[in-house]
Amino acid sequence: MDTNPSEANKPIFRRLYERVFPTVADFFGMLGEQSANAAETTRLLVEFMETGDPSWKPAM
Repeated sequence: MDTNPSEANKPIFRRLYERVFPTVADFFGMLGEQSANAAETTRLLVEFMETGDPSWKPAM
């Protein structure tokens, strides 16, 4: 049985509640993830620029 009901299977009051009070996004969590990705990308860019080798591959 599907424990995650689709939009059509949800009760009308639940759908109304979700439209009036939508779930709040975790902006600080998303900002933290984006900052971590930017830092890692910058680190890889600096590593590439220091080598000057066009065949450089990042160490994953």
